Amino acid sequence: MKIKAIHSLVIQDNPGDYQSLQEYLQMGQLPVEKIIHADSISEDPPFINDNNFDNPLLNLTRPGSAGIESVIVLNRLLLHTPIVVFSGSEASEIAVEFISVGAQDYLAKGEYDEKLLPKTIQYGIARNKLLKKIKERNEWGENIRAHEKERNKLGKELLDNMNQILVTA
Repeated sequence: MKIKAIHSLVIQDNPGDYQSLQEYLQMGQLPVEKIIHADSISEDPPFINDNNFDNPLLNLTRPGSAGIESVIVLNRLLLHTPIVVFSGSEASEIAVEFISVGAQDYLAKGEYDEKLLPKTIQYGIARNKLLKKIKERNEWGENIRAHEKERNKLGKELLDNMNQILVTA
């Protein structure tokens, strides 16, 4: 199966860490068409509106980083886009906290490389597509149930009307 070229957003204020991430993305097996770099995230960054991202990579050890709030803001700005958080902290409680507010995955700095980072991104995109399909199917099922309920209601009304006509006759 051919993987489509991805557009990635990297939010990282350390030039050395950004360079490493960029190299890992380019060395990996994931075809990267475009990488947009930003030092920080704000409530309405112009680069969000101008691009269609497949995944953002968010560094949460930046000075002044809002942490959880950054993930929440990105989730709001990039609906249905898998966010990968990377941080200097290896604490699993922190990782679980970020995932609970919408991050797709959490990687500790120094634990990922040109193999793990692209794989994490690819798996996040695949999980996201699957979640979208599940949601669409659930909505479709709800629509079918609503139509069946309306049809049953209409059938009962018709039957009641027919019974009244027969009783009157």
